[in-house]
Amino acid sequence: MRLDEIIQEHTKALSPDFQTQVLDFVLFLEQKQAQDALIKNHQQEKTFYEVGKRLFYQRGGTHDFSCASCHSSSGQRIRLQDLPDLTTQAGSALGWGSWPAYRVSSGEFWTMQRRLNDCFRQQRMPFPIYGSDVTIALSIFMANKGDGGTVQTPGLKR
Repeated sequence: MRLDEIIQEHTKALSPDFQTQVLDFVLFLEQKQAQDALIKNHQQEKTFYEVGKRLFYQRGGTHDFSCASCHSSSGQRIRLQDLPDLTTQAGSALGWGSWPAYRVSSGEFWTMQRRLNDCFRQQRMPFPIYGSDVTIALSIFMANKGDGGTVQTPGLKR
């Protein structure tokens, strides 16, 4: 069982304040760990990378969007938010390496999973199941594209 699944399962019945404390602890641990994004050594990870790559470019939803619709060129913005070009090493390192992050607009810490779900919402697509193969594949794709970058968590986002 992954850490995010454990947290989700075991904090359901707890107060929001305690859930925040648990998330703060996880963020602390993530910040202290040395992280190496290169994970192409295992066959299943290679498969997930390829699936993530296909998902990144797959169009769908009512507006026929894909991840690449917003994240495949530099200078893209949604409202006041600059969007990283996730097809480049620098853009992927910036996009992947700054989550989890504190979202000023919502006053909460967001995980990469929640960030991906919000992208799906903006594309008018159904949310992927928490911790699903879809989100794992997209995460592996982004992590590998950003290999060599610096992980700077927790991030601060608008």
